[in-house]
Amino acid sequence: MTIDSVISRAIRWMLQQQYPDGSWRADFGFLAGISTSWSTAYVINSIPKNCDKSAVKKAIQYLTQTSRPHTPYGGKAWGFNESTPVDLDSTLEALRALPLSTQPTATPFLKLMRGDNGFATYMEQDLKNLYPTNIGGWCSSHLEIATNILLWVASSGQQTSGTNQLFFQARKYVLEFTRANGYRAYWYEHPLVAASFVLYALGKLGCLLPSLPNLNRIDFEVLNNPFVTACAIEAAYIWDKEFHKDIIHRLTQRLIDTQRPDGSWRPLPFLRVPYLDSLDPKITQHINGDFKRPIITVARIIAALSLYKERK
Repeated sequence: MTIDSVISRAIRWMLQQQYPDGSWRADFGFLAGISTSWSTAYVINSIPKNCDKSAVKKAIQYLTQTSRPHTPYGGKAWGFNESTPVDLDSTLEALRALPLSTQPTATPFLKLMRGDNGFATYMEQDLKNLYPTNIGGWCSSHLEIATNILLWVASSGQQTSGTNQLFFQARKYVLEFTRANGYRAYWYEHPLVAASFVLYALGKLGCLLPSLPNLNRIDFEVLNNPFVTACAIEAAYIWDKEFHKDIIHRLTQRLIDTQRPDGSWRPLPFLRVPYLDSLDPKITQHINGDFKRPIITVARIIAALSLYKERK
């Protein structure tokens, strides 16, 4: 089976999962409910924009209609779904999916920058009504939010002193954090997932970034968790596709071989929920996958295989 046919089957499966209102919904079994806003934006940013323009248009309309007023995030914001508090990760994901004409300036995001130059997933003012105390973990700086800031700057179509400052400060945080802690995301379990986020946002910066985890020693997750497999392919490709060509080929073939007849993949856990007061993400409540409908898993695989196809 060819890469083209695998991608086509995956996209066809993804389009079949879209709801009539334009959303894509991912069920991780969380008490907060099914993801709607975040998952819809995630899919838009992962699939080829020309795969089905009408589907993408419906999804963008859905995001536009479900935004909530929120001055600190530039006027509008989104959450994991319409019932959860708004968060910066979902908001940045949604903004990256929307037209350039709808983008805010960098000013509100600069005001969100914390003392360590990082960015929190949640603002205390948005969580305190639901969780009055002990929310320091969720409101601390998180690596994946800084990388999403960098991706937003790159996609915003703006070249201003504000976006330049935002880029350099977020980059400084990412570099300092990874040097001190390695590739460690807050909401995602495996270091290669964090590495893929960093490399997508910054590209390879030579000696400025820590080395990748040893890809020659493939652990169970890299080989058998499709979401992690996809992230490992992305990280290896961006870091040095020639040096890692054998492992890239092996992991890509693994995804080809394990695609299900309907075009999807069997999901395994990758998204974790640390305790609200936990600064250390290893102190976690649970780690889940999108078992009932692997929207996020398949979206990430489509992005990884598309990258492989484009750069092959």
